[in-house]
Amino acid sequence: MLISRVNNPLSWANLTFKSETKMVPREYFDMYCHSVRCVLELDLNKRKVRAARYIVKCLFNPVASMNWVIALNSLPELHFWFANNHRFLLKPGRHYINRNYNFEFRTQIIFSHYAMLIRFLSTPAFESLAKGDSLILATLEGKTGQLYQITLQKTCKFDREGELVLQLSQCTGGSSVFRFVFSLNIYGEYNGLEIGCVQGPKGEDACEIIKCATKDFYGIRPKYLLADALYALASSWNLTEFFGVSNSRRVYQDDQTHADYDTFWLELGSTLCGNGMFRLPTALLHHQLSEVPSRHRSEYRKRILLRETLGKQISLATKAIGTSLL
Repeated sequence: MLISRVNNPLSWANLTFKSETKMVPREYFDMYCHSVRCVLELDLNKRKVRAARYIVKCLFNPVASMNWVIALNSLPELHFWFANNHRFLLKPGRHYINRNYNFEFRTQIIFSHYAMLIRFLSTPAFESLAKGDSLILATLEGKTGQLYQITLQKTCKFDREGELVLQLSQCTGGSSVFRFVFSLNIYGEYNGLEIGCVQGPKGEDACEIIKCATKDFYGIRPKYLLADALYALASSWNLTEFFGVSNSRRVYQDDQTHADYDTFWLELGSTLCGNGMFRLPTALLHHQLSEVPSRHRSEYRKRILLRETLGKQISLATKAIGTSLL
């Protein structure tokens, strides 16, 4: 089976599946049965429930579900990801990034993400990511000499909030300082991303980790530095549209979820859309040096240098792990 992409090569809507001989209903049925068998091969305790839920979702969304199954079996890179984890098949059947998204839109955004990622990463980098390895985008030295890394990796426990994790962590001990979970998406003629999770460190020393990192970054709070990293990555990948899920529409709604997404998006200069998503600005704004009181300018120059170093490192890293298609 071949995949033919017309007009916009990354569009789910423009994706048509063709074979040398036209597929007959029996072939579609066999492919569907194979997908059900994959569900049944999952963990014993829940396989019947998962299979029943999967069948019901497919019955209510026949076209979208069949397109999803065909995509998994047809696109080599996507099939490689699926072969490493059959749970991948179930992704569109659960809440994903935004609780308002329906089955069809979830299949579209997940497919679009991988269709874009295939173009942005070289084959070795793509396969390394699929196997669970981290791609190092930048290494920064803090004010105290502490080293920090910004890495890109696939999601594991956050797989309902996006496909990629951009993480800021300490090199010594590997403690996570902050992470964003997001997926790439296509908006007509424009490419962008959607953030489904913003999470800081956990545990008794969480506040101390944030406090030390803020000091190391010359007063820049970790999540804002990570936002700079995300925008630098987006610039390298020519992404122009940015969205973040609101508190009321995020996937997990429980007492253990304390992060205030809405406030963070508003502080970045975002506006709330009608679908429960915030549209983030196309670029992050920072104070000009002339706007900073003279007694703070020395420290602020170091912030500027840190951001410039971060941007340059991410630009070089994306070229090293990227393809010639960009």
